[in-house]
Amino acid sequence: MIRRLQAGLVAGLCVLLAGCPDSGASGGLPLQSQLLGPGFEARLSLPSETLAFADPLRLELEVVADTGLLVELPEASDSLAAFLPIDFRRLPTESRQGRRVLRQLWQLEALDTGVQRIPGLPLRYRVPGDSWQLAFLPALELVVVAELPASTGLDSLSVLQAGQRWEESNQRVLWWGAGLACLLLAVLLIWWLLRRPRAEPPAPPPPDPVEVALGRLRGLKARDLPGKGALEQFYVELSSILRGFVEGHYRLSAPKLTTEEFIARAARDAWLDPATRQVLGEFLQAADMVKFARHDPPVSEAEAAWQTAWQHVAAARTEEPS
Repeated sequence: MIRRLQAGLVAGLCVLLAGCPDSGASGGLPLQSQLLGPGFEARLSLPSETLAFADPLRLELEVVADTGLLVELPEASDSLAAFLPIDFRRLPTESRQGRRVLRQLWQLEALDTGVQRIPGLPLRYRVPGDSWQLAFLPALELVVVAELPASTGLDSLSVLQAGQRWEESNQRVLWWGAGLACLLLAVLLIWWLLRRPRAEPPAPPPPDPVEVALGRLRGLKARDLPGKGALEQFYVELSSILRGFVEGHYRLSAPKLTTEEFIARAARDAWLDPATRQVLGEFLQAADMVKFARHDPPVSEAEAAWQTAWQHVAAARTEEPS
């Protein structure tokens, strides 16, 4: 009973040993906390009471215990508050003056600047013949300063800053280059669109020879040349209208022949249908009588010639040329 009471009283005594800074030193002194228990001593230590931000921090736990005492050290997953574990190792057990030495190491990285606290780490132990007991190592406080890591010199910083400026400058040059390239491509595209040969609009279809002939026949009738005594001029123009109709509708061409020669040949050739040949033959005979025999046919005959030409041309609207 007395032994259990003694173990509880001693386990509740925690002595924090923190080194005082030396005014002549440029850096802090080592920082430690101790826990004295029945049959063991535990010490948590840091290399310095100050730390430069981004410098790695080495945290070491050492427990010296009697041979028969069971001790469980903190786990790597235990919270370390404002510090991030980047490495964790448990060292092999050693022997010192007949006692066991248990050690484990953390490699930490500070997450913020200012006064930071490493919370008290749990330590479980069991005296032979007793149950497991839980004790906490005293917390440690240190100052994290916002300055360059000790391993980084001014020359290295200058190189890093110069590299960063060079990278930013390169990014601006790349963006400007990409913008100019896009602008140049747009200018070239516009220039090509303006300079490329434009497609000529399709030529309008040729006028229908039937409609052309009918239009000319209407105009000839409106002038009433037979009524004015201009029979020869009437037959000359009527001959021209019939030639244009035959050339256009039947796709025939004889540019070296006069109109009279063309109509005479067309009236004899077999590549025209019989009705067309008959009309042309009758018309040619009447025209020759007027021009060469000085025949003065009545106005009714001239009008009949016009009517025959009109009916023959109008009939071609519904038939394909041969």
